Amino acid sequence: MEVAHVDSTSTLIEEIRDKFNPGSPAHKRYIESFYEYSHELTDIFTAKPGILLRWDHLMTQFNTNDLSTTEVNQSHLNQMNELLDEVYELASVPLRETISQHRLEMDHFPDTMAFLLFSFYFF
Repeated sequence: MEVAHVDSTSTLIEEIRDKFNPGSPAHKRYIESFYEYSHELTDIFTAKPGILLRWDHLMTQFNTNDLSTTEVNQSHLNQMNELLDEVYELASVPLRETISQHRLEMDHFPDTMAFLLFSFYFF
């Protein structure tokens, strides 16, 4: 049953990636951050796998069949900030700076798709 959920989350993430405007400055920054820090993030998630488990739980709160009916609320932002706090504690100085920059943007995301895209690139 858990594998089916992961597949569903993967499909959602692919859909988000494909729908987000690849030419936008935000998208380019997320892509660059993902590739620049993917090895470090892998090390962090290996050391603290609970971070990914809680991220997965957060993602289950979104309706994968109809994202237009799902909105990011303060609880979602709080949960993401808690996850980012844990990653930040273990991160290098450059990754901390990147998290801080993106974290400011997260509070101003206009929609659910952008929030989930941010989540995808950091988790």
